[in-house]
Amino acid sequence: MNKAHGKKRPIQIKMIIVMALMLAGVITALYLVITSYTHNANRDMEITSLSQKISTDVVAARASYTAEIDTLHQDKINRLTSIGVIDSEKIYSNKLDTCAFIPTVSGWVATDWNESCEIEYNSLIPSSYTKSDIESRLSNKGSADQLLGVSSSSNTNTCGTLFTSDGYASISYFTLSSDAENSSKDCSLPKFDTEEKGSVISKDKYVKKIIDNFNPADIDTTKSYIGISTKKTYYTSPSLGCKNKKMFCEPPFNNPITGY
Repeated sequence: MNKAHGKKRPIQIKMIIVMALMLAGVITALYLVITSYTHNANRDMEITSLSQKISTDVVAARASYTAEIDTLHQDKINRLTSIGVIDSEKIYSNKLDTCAFIPTVSGWVATDWNESCEIEYNSLIPSSYTKSDIESRLSNKGSADQLLGVSSSSNTNTCGTLFTSDGYASISYFTLSSDAENSSKDCSLPKFDTEEKGSVISKDKYVKKIIDNFNPADIDTTKSYIGISTKKTYYTSPSLGCKNKKMFCEPPFNNPITGY
């Protein structure tokens, strides 16, 4: 009897160890669930607070910079008028306000996000001069102009960019006749209000508001035009982080905060 009883003791010890390990696993799982829930709850509160702050900051920045952008754009028009390369006729204008998520990328994966907002102001103004005539008149002003940008008119195409500023075409020339458009894609009217923003990762993560626009059908395609563009980034957020700690870092908001 004593020998049989002695054989049972190791079995009982093993069962106790197994039960202890199972209990430890349950406790660990509960801890992870509670920790994850607490983290997500805290992150949700952080995101709500961050959303409110960004909304306030975006609205304030937009109000502060809108007049500056309008003035800068009108100054460009006045400069070209004084040089004598545009006609005093109807101006076709388009203004867009875009806020987009900008990723910090490691390889092809986003590791953090910021929000950036810009206003883009575009105008098309008739000109009775050819591109080469305009280039000749503008060349007398030097290759760089603090207002218009840097000269980019070395090409001989019928249409194209005349000046660039901060990486975009600030002054361009368009001839909208079908013959010209067939000979050069640079002669086609830009689709200002449908241009996509962002990188491959953030392609769809932007919100665009059309403040002012014109109907392309109203444009006289027998004339040539000078295109004037002004872009200004008026707000860049601090680091937004990720929505949560999943494998992929998603922006903390479903859409950029615009305050509209």
